[in-house]
Amino acid sequence: FEDPIELTLSTRSLSDVPEYEALSYVWGIEKCKSPVTVNDCSQVITENLDIALRHLRLKSEPRTLWIDAVCINQEDVAERNYQVSLMGSIYSKASHVVVFLGPEADKSGFVMDCIASRYAEDSHMPYFIYYANKLAERPWFTRVWVVQEVALASEDPV
Repeated sequence: FEDPIELTLSTRSLSDVPEYEALSYVWGIEKCKSPVTVNDCSQVITENLDIALRHLRLKSEPRTLWIDAVCINQEDVAERNYQVSLMGSIYSKASHVVVFLGPEADKSGFVMDCIASRYAEDSHMPYFIYYANKLAERPWFTRVWVVQEVALASEDPV
């Protein structure tokens, strides 16, 4: 979990792209940065993205993710605007849209298990309702982009 994060960035055409997943998450505070390596070069990402990548990386194999903060040059306004115009296609062509709500807190694991029907009988209990409301208060649910990212997913978001 604590190992350094190493990313490989490659340029692909949306008409001929290998299977990938698109990440939906909250950038978080811009000033809170974490170091990563991208194509053997040092870069910084937001602390929230660092946490997401640590939770989502696979132990024994690489994972191909499209991540806006990494795949779009945020300093180049023309590129950023062009990439934003492609985001509908990017999310709809992804094999999955991976939603990262943040690390587990406030019984969020229990709530997600109930939603996934593992504990369906518990989903009507006040305990569940209280913690489901806590989960719904997370910043991800306030993002306008979420509608596009989730609505365009080819499969149910994971």
